[in-house]
Amino acid sequence: MNIALKNDLALMMLLANKYSAFLTVVINDLFKNANIGFKYEFLPVSYYNEKEYVDSSKGLASLGYSWLVPAIAMDMSQRDLSNIKHLEHDIMNLEDVMIPLSSAYQGSASGGSNIPTGSGNGPGRPQLE
Repeated sequence: MNIALKNDLALMMLLANKYSAFLTVVINDLFKNANIGFKYEFLPVSYYNEKEYVDSSKGLASLGYSWLVPAIAMDMSQRDLSNIKHLEHDIMNLEDVMIPLSSAYQGSASGGSNIPTGSGNGPGRPQLE
């Protein structure tokens, strides 16, 4: 992204942060209680940096950070994301069919190695005899 677009985005984010602080105060004055407080925030996404922002936030999500940020940056609502996850996991059982590749950053649930054993009941090719 060239310098002029970065400068424009930086100026607009200053204004957006001031507006989000104002909206946070208004929303909390109306709806905050002892259990819930709100924070309104604008993501620094524009037409010109959308792909770069989504890619970087998707990389962070694969390391364990929020999956909501890349979804929202792609203009997907929280409800849409929830409905898609419900459809994929609960209705279509895609988590049993489509096993994601493991990476060096992901540990196994049992605390051991995440390298497939090839026993036929997990990901990977079965061992040759």
